[in-house]
Amino acid sequence: MIFGRKSTIKRDRSQTISFTVFLPTFNEKTTIERKLEDLMTQTAFGKYDGEVLVYDCSTDGTRGILDEYALRDRRIRVIEQRTRVGMARTFNEAMDEAKGDILVKTDSDSLSRSSENLANLLEAFSANDHVGGVTGVCVNVGREGAFRGLMTRLQIAETNLDSTVIAHSSSLVAIRRSALEKVDPDSMAEDTEEFLRVRRAGLRTIVDPSVVSVERTPSAFFDRFQQKQRRAHGIIRALCQNADMLFNPRYGRYGMIVLPVNFFLLLISPSLLLVDLLGLIYLAFTIHLLVGLVGVVGLILILSCYLSRRPSWLVATVDMQLFALVGMLNLLLGVSNPTWKVYRDT
Repeated sequence: MIFGRKSTIKRDRSQTISFTVFLPTFNEKTTIERKLEDLMTQTAFGKYDGEVLVYDCSTDGTRGILDEYALRDRRIRVIEQRTRVGMARTFNEAMDEAKGDILVKTDSDSLSRSSENLANLLEAFSANDHVGGVTGVCVNVGREGAFRGLMTRLQIAETNLDSTVIAHSSSLVAIRRSALEKVDPDSMAEDTEEFLRVRRAGLRTIVDPSVVSVERTPSAFFDRFQQKQRRAHGIIRALCQNADMLFNPRYGRYGMIVLPVNFFLLLISPSLLLVDLLGLIYLAFTIHLLVGLVGVVGLILILSCYLSRRPSWLVATVDMQLFALVGMLNLLLGVSNPTWKVYRDT
């Protein structure tokens, strides 16, 4: 079923695979050891030829820990960055430095649920020559968990139709080096932008729901708001830059169904909600107060449900629309910051 909970992915464990894991770090002193232990205990390092490429510009002692690990394990290479140049520019540098046939990106604030995650991701390439990118999924609790659950269902449907749009480097995202292209240096969603480029080149991008990671998310509402709207901004920007793929039969069901649905959810629907809200305010003050009040009460009920700590599909949907709206407004206003912020909450 297209809208099921699983996607069928073939795997081939008989082929030789070389891979490079790209790990950017910035002031991760309290968490980097746990991340490296989690990463280096992945079974893929025992099965295949792999390396870890760490780009670091920390000022808190993270570099010392990285150097210690690199001395003990030659598969770890540490590259120092004197200043923060943004994730996209760092990602472009990693493309040139990586030695493996598959480039895998992961974030310092996520941990794998299984030691087979990386191997599963890589083996999906061996069995499918037409696959150019594979991403895993993230799980969380509470409001973020509801949002992630909704995203996973949507991405499984996209994969079953053709290809998924959004890549999750907070889990694991892998791309064939032969399909890689340099991304916009100011991109705020370099992984998703790369997935769009891979599909443009004629290869599929899929989600593997068996590759599950737990992402560290900020507990404070404002911090979470900043993180989520920035991601939405970057994804919307990448979609707009590839708008020529929309309703383009050259890309099959991806161009005719998958991309239009993403454009609707992230651009059109939030815009309609904003127009509806302004319309209700107009009705309340110019035409009929009662009509406007009924609409405002409905919005208040939805907002109350959203602010509650009980996760639901409604909370997840409002989440998506709210952050997409703010991200779209930031895009229109030209607000942009290619560097990311490190959050310490769990």
